[in-house]
Order: sequence, then structure tokens, then C-alpha cells
Amino acid sequence: MDISNNLTNIEERLSNIERSINELKELLKPVEKSCTKMQSHISFVEHTYDAIRGKLGYFVDVPKLNNE
Repeated sequence: MDISNNLTNIEERLSNIERSINELKELLKPVEKSCTKMQSHISFVEHTYDAIRGKLGYFVDVPKLNNE
């Protein structure tokens, strides 16, 4: 093989790699969107738990007060 054929071969392989990377990027878009939605849900649950933690603590402690 001469240099010209080697360069052509390298260019073809590089093109295939670029195409594969672009396909992977497209496959990852829904995953990224899903992760963003899940993070939003986790933040909501954490915020809600933080907001009612004290109230829940009271209800958990009530049976202990009745048994004393």
C-alpha cells in the first residue's frame, strides 16, 4: 500500500468513528432527559420530606407517650 491508500483508509475509519460517535450522542439524549426528570423528582421528594419531617416525628413519638 502506498501513502495515498493509507490516508484514504485512515479517512474512512475516521469517518466511521465520527458516525458512531454521532449515533451514540443521539442514543444518549433520551437518557439525559430521563436523568433530569428523575433528579427533579428526587429534589421534590427530599424537599417534601424536609418540610414534613418534624410533623412525622411528632406522630412517631405519640405512641411512646401513650405507653409511658
